[in-house]
This record gives sequence, structure tokens and C-alpha cells, in this order.
Amino acid sequence: MLLKRLFPSSGSKKAWFALAYTLLAFCLIEGALQFRLYLKEEDRLSDRLLEEDTVVFNEEFQLNLLRPSSVSDKDNQIIKSNSFGLRSPEISLEKRANELRVAVLGASTVMGHTNPVNEETLPYRIQDQLEQLIPNKKINVINAGINGFSLFEQKTVFDKILKPLNIDLLVWYTGFNDIAFYCTGVPDQNETNYRLVDFKLPNWILTSELLVKNTEFVREIKAESDNFVDPAELDLMPYRERLQAIVEAVNEENIPILMVANTRAFRRDMPREKQIELAEFSQNKSLCFDIDGLQDVYDMHNDEIINVSNDYNLPILRLDQIMPAGDGYFDDSIHFTLKGNDFVADLITKKIAEEGLLNADQFLTRREVK
Repeated sequence: MLLKRLFPSSGSKKAWFALAYTLLAFCLIEGALQFRLYLKEEDRLSDRLLEEDTVVFNEEFQLNLLRPSSVSDKDNQIIKSNSFGLRSPEISLEKRANELRVAVLGASTVMGHTNPVNEETLPYRIQDQLEQLIPNKKINVINAGINGFSLFEQKTVFDKILKPLNIDLLVWYTGFNDIAFYCTGVPDQNETNYRLVDFKLPNWILTSELLVKNTEFVREIKAESDNFVDPAELDLMPYRERLQAIVEAVNEENIPILMVANTRAFRRDMPREKQIELAEFSQNKSLCFDIDGLQDVYDMHNDEIINVSNDYNLPILRLDQIMPAGDGYFDDSIHFTLKGNDFVADLITKKIAEEGLLNADQFLTRREVK
């Protein structure tokens, strides 16, 4: 009777057997991978089971942020977070009389997706240079970037985290994450915690890594297909409105803004094969664009950033025109090396000085900055 309830027909019985065989095969493959790893003594299953996720959902801010006040040491990268869940030193709500606070808002490039330690990230390098320019002030540069954040999350970061900190300047490097919405659709912001449900395998399972490594050809086939979005048909008004929403929120607090145009490692003047090679990270995030379309949509988003900065009379750093593509400035298509971060930090610091964006008694003159 029990078997009849479980398998009411021969068809469903076959389906159950197929599922059982699939699960058995998965267990055997995973067991073999774990045993191989154990023999190589690179890692242990027990270590992975005890390992905490670096990113957790923060109930207070309704965002996926770093685990607060923690140190994550994995994949040759040490990430230290403060109590807000940002990759930044601790900062109090109360600001001292001689303190200047600068926040760098953005996503993975700001956070330092490929930087091995906090001290090599862009905000840290900006702070180091500002301290040299304004020696009589206590400088705090806040790293307000989190991997994967679109403009939706960036606005929430400003509203819920940065606004109460009484910052003196916002440096804004938006990143390119909103481009993926053209492939996946814009999330419904009326749904509560739309990013909260994140179905994924536990971090100790190795089979998923094996599948990713052995299905790269599928992504290559997709990249060579003709089923792409035409950038000329895109409606950029929603993106502009998201930019404007953040600018207006910051303006309401009378906080100066320095906008920075996004840059990338792959450029149109390179051989096509080189462009595709350098754009691999970005194309894996936005599979609905070929390399030409990706170049176009990146430029279109930068044009919107420039237009918004002009509309609101905001200073903008044209990093897209200034930063070299090679010579060790990029770790992948969009993330900076230490050399890249130092290059960008120098430009941002000089722009802050030239525009007089920080009120400092002993700020070096424009001639001295040059």
C-alpha cells in the first residue's frame, strides 16, 4: 500500500528512480572530490562546514552586507568589516571637531573585489593621499561599496548608513551592475527583501565548482550567438531616474558630490580578440550583449552619468578618458589592481583639491597639487 502511494504509476516510479540515481551519482562525485581534496591536504571538509558566509542579510539596513565586525580570510583575500557591514575601519556616529569624512559610494570596484587586503582598496588609498594634503585634519574615508550593488542598493546605503554619519563629501563611482538588468529585468522594488531569498549550495560542496569549470564552453557559445540585445533599442530613462534619485537625496543633505565616470580594461581601439579576452568578467555578468553591444551600453551609461552631473552642476572626473587600459591597472575587465587604485586615488584627490570640495584650513593649492 505504501509503495502504491509513493509510486501510483509506472511513469512516476521511473521518475523517482531517476531522481534517486541522480542523487546517488551526486553523492559519489562529491565524495570523490572531498576525498581527493583530503589527500592533497589543501583544505578540509570540517573547515568549510565551520566557515561563515562573508556576506549576510542585514535586517537593520535591509541589505546584503558584510558580516559586521568580522575578519574573513579566504581565497587569498582578507576582508575586515566594521559594525555597519562595510569593508572599512570602524567609525562612530559622532564626528569630532577636526574631522573630515568622505564616503566613496559604489559596488565591487569600490569595495575592492580583487584587492587582497583593505589597505589596497580605492577608499583606503584616497584617505592616504588626503591625509598628506590636509595634515591638520583627521581624515576618514568610508568604503561604501559592496559587490554586486546596483543603484537601488547604493541609494539605500546612502539613506540608511551614510546619511547619519554626517559626511562632508560623497565620491560616487557607480559601477556597471545596472547593465545586467537589461538581460534579467529590473527587480520589483515594491517587493519586500527581493534579494533576501538566495538559493545556493553550501560553500563546502565541491561539485558546483566542478560544474562551473566544465561548462565554460556553454558561456562561450552564448557569447558567440546572435541572440543579443541591441543597445540602440534600450530605454535609458529608468537608469537616469535612478541616478537622479541618489543625487537629489544627497543634495537634500547639502553634501557635495564628485561623480566619477566608469572605466574598463577593454577598449574599442584594441583588436577584437583582445577586447573579448579582457571583457570576460563583464560578459559573464551581462550575457545578452556581444562585445560591441557591451562597449556601447557602457558608453551609454557613462553618457547618462555625465548628463546628470551637468544637469545638477556637479563636478565629474572623466576616468574613462584618462585611465590607461593596460600596464597592470586592472585585475579583470573592471576591477583595479593596487597600481590602478593608486592611479585613481591620485586623480580623485587632485580633483577634490581643484574643485575645493572639502573645507580645510590648510588644503594645498592647485599649483602645489599638480
